[in-house]
Amino acid sequence: MNAVTTGIVAGAAGTTMLDAVTYLDMAIRGRPASTVPEKTVESVASALGVAIPGRGEALAARRSAFGALGGIAVGTGLGVAAALTRRAGAHLTPTAGTIGIGLAAMAATDIPIALRGISDPRRWTAQDWLSDLVPHLVYGATVTTVLRQRDETTGHRTDRAAERSSTVRSAVIGVASGLRSSTGIAAVLLSGAPGSAHRARLVGATASSAPNWSPTRTRTYRRASRRPRSPDDSSQAAEAPRRWPAATGSTRRRP
Repeated sequence: MNAVTTGIVAGAAGTTMLDAVTYLDMAIRGRPASTVPEKTVESVASALGVAIPGRGEALAARRSAFGALGGIAVGTGLGVAAALTRRAGAHLTPTAGTIGIGLAAMAATDIPIALRGISDPRRWTAQDWLSDLVPHLVYGATVTTVLRQRDETTGHRTDRAAERSSTVRSAVIGVASGLRSSTGIAAVLLSGAPGSAHRARLVGATASSAPNWSPTRTRTYRRASRRPRSPDDSSQAAEAPRRWPAATGSTRRRP
């Protein structure tokens, strides 16, 4: 998946968790649903000069539906923005990502309603702030977790592909030039296992210090070693000790 698709998945997961925490708070405290999304939809529609069709319950249902869709759009869009930011190189820690993305999502909903006069955050109670803060922090934690998991999965696949490519290259070079290059395969395979860097270095050192081997050289060496000595070779070997004193300038006569 690319960054946009990953961001959509992360934003959708975060929005789902935000709604789940909100509904859980409603179930525990017995409070009604917030009317801020519906008022926001009505305010935006009035500013754009668009009338929402319907009357009575139908109009109220459409406002509620558009409010929910607007929340999903904002949550998904922030997920895409977070994925693109992370791809650009801003890799935040889990704590920093949770707080940063959560506060960004909170600001994306609270600032517009404050500017349009739908609600005044300055008059909110501590309970109101807590009811708004906790779901958005859960949203930030979910988005951060999804993005980090995606990065780890992508990085693992990249490492495995690079490992397979190195093994294939070592095998091809080994077949082309003999045992010395083939030993590189063992180094690649050993380096993939945890704690085996030392063994890989030993194999690499052995491969670099070992002489080049080939069946042709072995046969040539055996033929040379089995060749019988000629009479000239025997006489030269016998005369070598006698010539040494003369060559070194010694005056002692040979007995």
